[in-house]
Amino acid sequence: MFGSHLPASFYDPSNKACVRQRHEACDTALQDLIDFMNNKDGKEDGGVKLAIYDATNSTRERRQFILKRLSGIGTKKIFI
Repeated sequence: MFGSHLPASFYDPSNKACVRQRHEACDTALQDLIDFMNNKDGKEDGGVKLAIYDATNSTRERRQFILKRLSGIGTKKIFI
């Protein structure tokens, strides 16, 4: 589901199956970021202070979803 071998249809917003796959990949990455920010990676260093989440956040709905998911970790959020 990654790499340069993906057809253009994978990024077609009308392709519901691929949209679902892309969201699943982004959600997994977001959960990894949340775990890392919450220091759930097994380290005792107090977590991190800054993280960059680079994913498909091109719609208002998607950005709202991300803001909701990040609301519980006490961070500032910015979309660039």
